[in-house]
Amino acid sequence: MTFGNLSSSTSREHSQFQKLIVSEGDAQFTHKKSLAERGHSRAFNPSPKALKIPFRYVNGFLVVDIVVNRRLPLSFIFDTGSKHTILTEDKLVPLLGQVPQEEIQLIGSDLGRPITGKIMRRTTLKIGSVNLENQSLIVINDNVLDLNGLTGEKIQGIFGVGAFGAYALKIDYKRHLIELLDPESVVVNKRTVLLPIRVEKSKAYLDVIADIHPGRKQKLSLLIDTGASLSLLINTPSSDSTLFPPKLVSGTFGYGLGGYLLGYVGRSDHIMLGPFDIPDVITHFHTIPRDTFYRKLPSREGILGNGILDNYTFIINFSKRELLLKPTKKKRKQHPYDRSGMRLIRDGQNLNKIKVHHIVANSPADRAGVRIGDEILNVQGIPISFKGLSQTEKSFRSRVGKKIRVKLMRKGEVIKTHFSLEKLI
Repeated sequence: MTFGNLSSSTSREHSQFQKLIVSEGDAQFTHKKSLAERGHSRAFNPSPKALKIPFRYVNGFLVVDIVVNRRLPLSFIFDTGSKHTILTEDKLVPLLGQVPQEEIQLIGSDLGRPITGKIMRRTTLKIGSVNLENQSLIVINDNVLDLNGLTGEKIQGIFGVGAFGAYALKIDYKRHLIELLDPESVVVNKRTVLLPIRVEKSKAYLDVIADIHPGRKQKLSLLIDTGASLSLLINTPSSDSTLFPPKLVSGTFGYGLGGYLLGYVGRSDHIMLGPFDIPDVITHFHTIPRDTFYRKLPSREGILGNGILDNYTFIINFSKRELLLKPTKKKRKQHPYDRSGMRLIRDGQNLNKIKVHHIVANSPADRAGVRIGDEILNVQGIPISFKGLSQTEKSFRSRVGKKIRVKLMRKGEVIKTHFSLEKLI
């Protein structure tokens, strides 16, 4: 399970969420008959009888609506990087009609310190046309992770894929649809590429070749992670500076369960997904601790997130250890990286404020006097209430040299400043 950047201003780049270090039996649900038994054709396209889950694509996240215990409608991030389903607001527990039981340990986004949650067993989840019975829901404290700032919506949890191992999982970004298919009904057609994957604890890992910079090409095992809006994240010891490209932005580039992530952002020359060559990839380099908790995690070197995945319709066929990729007809052009030096989050009781979470040292915003915690009131004279988070971030990804005027609120004082955008990476 993985999460992303505090702001989509970094090309919807979002940092890593947690890995669970405990194993629990996967809950399963069944069809009365498989799709193959019903006589449907073996094709990439889904059967009309396939189980369907609609999602909203918000700031690089797949947001799904779930009814818990047939009584409480909530919104969760759909996360192929997580086996388990997690409720991030324990204040909602009294509304569910049952209480959590034993404790469980999780590894935080920093891959360091453990986080304690509680398991609520035998819950019922309804998501799209799918009814899941006898599910385990992990409940964590409200203060551990606030997902609202990432999306600008009220998000109450993470929906993992542990219940879906008996199915092939299809993600269609164009149609905003998740589908559960009979594994035997999925075959390769002319425009589809089949790649081998590794499956551990309900999560899928793909080997890719990364050409990070001239002379530094390496094979990476990446978690296929729809819970991350970033393109590519590479875990690296802080001592291995040879891995990094020559131009970097450093600092806290995101947060998740367990705290803020430290590292760098740069560009990899190319990555190869089988035959697909993806150039100039915005890459997060997460400097990680080498402690006992990290060594308990499955072997992987990073994350492949929605910033790349949404160029394809893809199927994870867990039982056959296969990934099927079909490029979209119009490949989405990668957004430029933020050129202001600011990373933003939604804030306020109604998520109606946009605040500065991080400032890159010696960036345009830093030199203009913008500070962490400043509330942005308007950009180019247009109030934030008219622009919203995504449009505000888009303003800071405009052409190099463009002069940007901003009005800020800092401790009750209104401040006006301006700066010119620069190419930071």
